[in-house]
Amino acid sequence: MAIGSRLRGILDELITAGFPEETAERIVTGQLPMDTASRMQRAEAMGFDPSNVQYHGTEADITQFRPSAKGKMGPGVYTTPSPSKASVFAGYPSPYAEGGNVMPLLLRGDYIKRADAFDLRPEISGREGQRILNETLEGMGYAGSKAGERGSLAPEAVTFDPRNVRSLFAAFDPEYKGSNVLGDRAIPVAGAGLLAAAAMAPEEAEAGVIKTFGREFDPRFDKRATEQEKLRDTTFTIEERGTQDVPRIALSDLEGRPFVTTMSDRTQAGGILTAIDDVALDRPINLQGGQGFMFENPGMTWASAPGVVTQIMKAARETGEDPLYMPFRMAPTGGDFATMTGETMLSYAASNMAKETKKELDKAVTEFVSKGTVKDGVRKNDGLKIKGWKGVDDPRSVQAFRNAPDPLRKELMNMIDVKFRKKGGLSVGQARLAVTEPGQADALDARIQNIGEIFSNNDVITQSGHPSYPQGVPGQGLGRTDQEVSIFDLLPNARYGDAQKPVKDPVRPTAREIRALTMKPYTGRITEDILLGLEARGVNVNANPIVTAAAVAAGQEAEGLLAQLPQKDSEAYNYSDLLPIKRSKDPEAREGLLGGYSPAYTGVVEDMIEGLLKFSTQAKRGIYNPAAASEFLL
Repeated sequence: MAIGSRLRGILDELITAGFPEETAERIVTGQLPMDTASRMQRAEAMGFDPSNVQYHGTEADITQFRPSAKGKMGPGVYTTPSPSKASVFAGYPSPYAEGGNVMPLLLRGDYIKRADAFDLRPEISGREGQRILNETLEGMGYAGSKAGERGSLAPEAVTFDPRNVRSLFAAFDPEYKGSNVLGDRAIPVAGAGLLAAAAMAPEEAEAGVIKTFGREFDPRFDKRATEQEKLRDTTFTIEERGTQDVPRIALSDLEGRPFVTTMSDRTQAGGILTAIDDVALDRPINLQGGQGFMFENPGMTWASAPGVVTQIMKAARETGEDPLYMPFRMAPTGGDFATMTGETMLSYAASNMAKETKKELDKAVTEFVSKGTVKDGVRKNDGLKIKGWKGVDDPRSVQAFRNAPDPLRKELMNMIDVKFRKKGGLSVGQARLAVTEPGQADALDARIQNIGEIFSNNDVITQSGHPSYPQGVPGQGLGRTDQEVSIFDLLPNARYGDAQKPVKDPVRPTAREIRALTMKPYTGRITEDILLGLEARGVNVNANPIVTAAAVAAGQEAEGLLAQLPQKDSEAYNYSDLLPIKRSKDPEAREGLLGGYSPAYTGVVEDMIEGLLKFSTQAKRGIYNPAAASEFLL
C-alpha cells in the first residue's frame, strides 16, 4: 500500500528506534498490529512465554545480544526474574541509583523457570548438582538454556542462542529470523508513544485519532493579563491513545482500605500533542502524565525519583496490605518539573521560528548561566549551564534539556518565554496548558482524582520509561472518583508546622497546609467515620454515574420480567430462580443482567440488581413498587 506522510514519519521513527527495516514496514502497513494483546499472541505462537518476564542488566544500549564470552554457567545471554538483581549488572551501585539499562525480556520456550522444579537427589548440590541438572535438561530437550542454582531467591538463567531472546516490547515478527531483539532492540518504555502510534490501523495512523480544543483554565497558569487573553484563544490538537477511559469508583466501595498519598502534577497522559493553534509540531510531544500514568503502564501505578519511590514503597509496606494509591493535585505550575512543558516550548520553536531567530535562540541557550535562588541567605543552583545542546532543530537537544537539572530547566523556560514568545515562540503559560489534562486545567488544588493500587511485595521498577520520573511503583490503576474530595478529607488528623496545628478547613486548605503535605508520602485508612463526614457535608460517597446507569438499565429489564410473572404470593417463588446472576471476572462468563458489564463493577451493579430482584419478589402481590425499590437500592 502507498505510505502517506504520517506513516512515513512513523516508519522512520521505528527504524531510528532500532527496528529492522522490513519489520518496521510490516508494522506501518498493518501486517503486524502493535497493540499489546496482538504482540503477546504472536510471542506465544513463536514459543516465547509472556507470563514470565526476565531482566538483563547492562551499561549499554543494546539492539542485539552477543553471548557473554564467560560466566558461571558458560557463554550466553544471562537473565534473572529480579529487576533489582539485574540492576547490579547495569552498573548501579544500588537498585535505586540512576544510570544503566535494565531490559525486560521474554525468552523462548526452552527456558526453565527454577532448577528446583526438577526431582534431583537432595544430597547432590553445587557444581555436581548443576552438571546433573544440565544433563537432565538436555535429555528432556532443553539444550538451549541452563537454569541457575537451586533454591536461589533470584535465580539466573543463561540462553545460548540470542535468537531466543526478545524485548518485552518487540514486534515479534514471525518472518524476521535475525537476532535484533526488537525484531523483531530493547525499546525503552519511553517509546510507548511510538508503539501507540504504530498500534493504530494504517488508516487511523494516517488520519490520526484527533481532538482539538481550547481549555478553561486556572489563572495561575500564567498570571499576566495579556497572556491569559492569549491562553483563552489557544487550541491544542491531541492524538489520543484511548487509555484514559476508566471505571468510576464510588468512595463507599473503598471503605476499610488503607491508602498512600503523594503529590501529583496536572500533566496529561494517553496522547500525543501534535499541534498548537495552526502550528503542527515537527516533534510531537508524548503525553505520559501525571495522574493518568497508572492507566497506560501495566504493572505500575506511579513514577517518581528513586528516593521518592523508595519512600512510597516503605509507606505501602508498613500498611501490611496492598494499599490504594491516591495522589493529590498540585498547583498549575507543578508540571514545570516534568520535561514535557519545556519540550513543548522547544518543539514549537523548531516548528514555527524563522531561521535567524533559531540561531539567536541557540546562542541564548548555549550562553545561558543560571542565577539560582537565595534561601536563608545562601544562593543555590547558580552557575549552571546546559550540556550537549546541538541546536533547537536537533532532536539530541531534547535529551540535553532532559538531562539538565530542574532549576536550570525552569530558568531556561523563563528565558525563552521572556525573550522569544513574541518572536515565534511559545509562552510558558501556553506550554503548561498544552500538556495539562483538560479536566484538571481549572480544578482545585489538593483534590484526589485517580485511584490506583500498590503491590507492596513487588520490587521497585528500576526504569519507569517516564523522562522526568525515572523509577516506578509496582501496582495498577483502578479507576477515578466522581466527587470533589480533598485529600485532607481523608486525613482528618493531619497536622502541620512546628506547632502541629490541625488543618482549619479541609475543603479549602491553605497553600502552607498543602505544602506541608508534599514533604513525604502519607498514609491513612478510609473509615466509616470519614465517609459519614463526607456525606454530612454533601458528598455522595455512592456516586458513580456509570454504575448507576448500568443498574438502572438492568433494573428496567428486571422490572419488565417481573411484570410478566403470574400474580402469586412471594413465598411461591424465589428471586434467585427468577433470573440467575453469574458473577465472574471474565466478562464473557458473566450471565443474565450482568452480561456486557465490566467486572470493575463487581460488588456494585451485582448487589444492586440482586437487591432489586429480592426486594421486588418478596413484596406482597399487587404492591410491587419500582420507585420504592429504586429508593431502597440507591
